[in-house]
Amino acid sequence: MLPPATSQTTGALALLLGNASRQQDLECSQQVLHGMAVTCPGLDARWAFRTVQRHLTADEVAWFEDAIARIRHHQ
Repeated sequence: MLPPATSQTTGALALLLGNASRQQDLECSQQVLHGMAVTCPGLDARWAFRTVQRHLTADEVAWFEDAIARIRHHQ
């Protein structure tokens, strides 16, 4: 079981990532993903990604997936 602070941080980052995706804000998405990489264990990060994707429209999911690819390739 994770400490409550870690769970709260993961949840907050998931909310931020969802908002960044809805606003199609690549820079914010990149910052949130960096924050997740630094503060969230792997399972928490996967939970955050699944949670975000479940709450997005199909168009928002497509943008989110494209943003991830661009961030990975530094475009």
